[in-house]
Amino acid sequence: MKRLALTAAAILLAVAPASAVSRYDTQRMSCAKVQAALRSDSPAILRFQSQQSGVTLYNLYVGSGQDCRGTTIPRARTVPAADGPCTVLQCVTPPHNSR
Repeated sequence: MKRLALTAAAILLAVAPASAVSRYDTQRMSCAKVQAALRSDSPAILRFQSQQSGVTLYNLYVGSGQDCRGTTIPRARTVPAADGPCTVLQCVTPPHNSR
């Protein structure tokens, strides 16, 4: 069973795309560097510590609205940077209008 799992994992790695998502710790970067990183490595995972609980939070953010796929749309979000709050974009699914 273990051999089968290892074989399956090897096959998946061989056929999976080689693109990795970059990760950044926003509180160790200026806002300008966070935004520049998103422009060059979009989409990317931004990590930061919650100011309320101290837990590490993370999510996927993009460098421009053109990076949103399918039915998602860009929304401005604020993440903490070394020099203060930083506005970035996150792709979200728009709410459905109910009538």
